[in-house]
Amino acid sequence: MLTAATHAEWKHAIKSTALTLGGWGILKGTSTIPNPIPPSSSGSTLSAEEKKENREWQKTREKIAGAIYATLDHAHRSLIADVDDEDAKGLWDKLNAHYEKKDIGGRFFAMQNLMALTYRDLEHPTESLAEFGNRVVDGSRKLRDLLPEERKIIPATVTNATATCKTDKNHVVDIVQGTLTDANLGPGFTTSVFVDELAINVILIGLGRSEDVQQLKHSLLQTGLNSLNDVLNALQKEDTLRKVLGPCSATNAEANVCTKGKGEVLLQKA
Repeated sequence: MLTAATHAEWKHAIKSTALTLGGWGILKGTSTIPNPIPPSSSGSTLSAEEKKENREWQKTREKIAGAIYATLDHAHRSLIADVDDEDAKGLWDKLNAHYEKKDIGGRFFAMQNLMALTYRDLEHPTESLAEFGNRVVDGSRKLRDLLPEERKIIPATVTNATATCKTDKNHVVDIVQGTLTDANLGPGFTTSVFVDELAINVILIGLGRSEDVQQLKHSLLQTGLNSLNDVLNALQKEDTLRKVLGPCSATNAEANVCTKGKGEVLLQKA
């Protein structure tokens, strides 16, 4: 069901459904009815083939709308009361606008959902490290999208002008227009940097306290965390090495011994 906590996953699920039905363009607004009905005053009518194309498009539209309705509870009825039942794009836009408000309430829920993410939670019991990292990135992007626009320097506009001399009204004075170069903001701590660092912290905290991930976190902190991409690449590398080494992950393999079960040694350094 659609809630503030599930909105990000809801968007992904509805997009997946729309793509499967060949109707993602309907939600984006790039696909409209193929053959608009001509006004009666024009005297023209649609052909049988054009009518068929319209029916197919409308059928896809209604299927997407049905998929959206299946995720809504009674509380959403008043919110979408002014949207036609079969208007999939109208429903999509209305619901997203409601859950993506760029106000403190919207940012609160986005932050709350981001900070609550943990590795292999009840809804993702078998996820890989990279998949967890991607979930955190999705949550951080949603928060970033809800942040107010950063301050920026707007280039000044200078127009040509003339003036008359104060002592001689017939003497026209040209005002020379100087050349202005576009101003650039210097490097600094932007909201994007803040959100990326927040995502890194959520990943490290959300990995939990089990021995294998503790080794991974220690390794990440030792090598330095230069960027969110570095962390995501490290998680992907760890996933790959875990598949190769099995219970002996990349981080555990760096230890003196890696065991399986009751003391069975799988890997031991000389």
